[in-house]
Amino acid sequence: MSEAADDQAQTATASDQEFKELIGFLQDAKPEVQRSAAEGLCGLTVDQGFIGFCKREPRAVAKPLLRLIERAEERFAASTAAAESVAGQKQAQKVVVAAAQAGETASSALQALVNLSRLPAVQEELVRLNATRRIAESIRSGWMEGRAERAHWQAMLLANLSTAKAGREALCADEQLLQFLIGAFASKPRPPPRDCYDDPLITLGKVLGNVCALPEGRRLLAGASRGASTLTMLKGELGDRSRRPDIVNIFRNVCIDKECHQAVIDADPVEQLATFLCPWDKMSAELHQELPDRVRKALAASGATLTGDGTVRHAAASAAFGLCAEAEGRAYLRGSGFLQVAQAWLQEEPDEAVRTLLEGMIPLVQLSEEELAARSAKVEPGDEKLGGMFDGVD
Repeated sequence: MSEAADDQAQTATASDQEFKELIGFLQDAKPEVQRSAAEGLCGLTVDQGFIGFCKREPRAVAKPLLRLIERAEERFAASTAAAESVAGQKQAQKVVVAAAQAGETASSALQALVNLSRLPAVQEELVRLNATRRIAESIRSGWMEGRAERAHWQAMLLANLSTAKAGREALCADEQLLQFLIGAFASKPRPPPRDCYDDPLITLGKVLGNVCALPEGRRLLAGASRGASTLTMLKGELGDRSRRPDIVNIFRNVCIDKECHQAVIDADPVEQLATFLCPWDKMSAELHQELPDRVRKALAASGATLTGDGTVRHAAASAAFGLCAEAEGRAYLRGSGFLQVAQAWLQEEPDEAVRTLLEGMIPLVQLSEEELAARSAKVEPGDEKLGGMFDGVD
């Protein structure tokens, strides 16, 4: 080893020892020491030396931070409950300070894990520590007690953890817990803004999108919650522009699964989708009249227009194309007015990839099932363009 490399190794070893000492303070008996240590580690999550240490020893940082979050949340809940019954102004002030301190500790530790969970090694370690379920349970516990002070950090951490297959599987393994997350996400009124986040639970949309990348996740989201269709609950969020990309992504993932098509049809999301997919002012009078009365009146009243978000348009076109794989989906798109919306949309669509999806989907919806069957029978071997159009058509 060269002298320079040897010096670098010694420096890394010395730094690692300092990091371990700071991590050790997370388990100190004094809450104020734990808070300072959590704040210090949160600040280090942008330090390349610390990031390198976390990649080498992910468990050394993941386990104590996760445990500290749980302990701090327990202290916060206990102090908050005690504040309601304690007697005496001085004692009440102590309880309030203790609650605030515990909340700050939990927030710093959560922020640190949100940043570090982007590292594959730390993410994998957290999943092994069952952090996905533990954090989701923490959200539920706080929610049941009327608390959501750190739900935004918790939701962000879940979003990172659920990018891993094992993290998604952990959520799918507990249907009740997953249905709680869906219910919380769609609940009204929403939790108040926190730390400059107007919508504290917005990243739960990414969690649900990650979950329905798995077949079992799609089936769970296509199921029912409290007697109502889960997809019906979620389509109500399409009107929120900040949540829209995640909701359309969820519908896209569900629509590629034939077993979920009936749930999509039952949810009937076309009217909500059309408000940002239909270029109403540029739509021909003929197409206006072909729309179902309910949809036509709704689009005229809402001032529907084609969204400028290409990601949303691509996901929506993919969802519609996915529904075309079976006759029931095609019939729904014919009868709901989506065909007319798509025809007008195609005339204004600037993205070639989206245009290709629409050009493939529109004939499948426009023709009757008898016409499709007859046309499919005429496709000559090697005619890839026409043959590809009918892939998956029954």
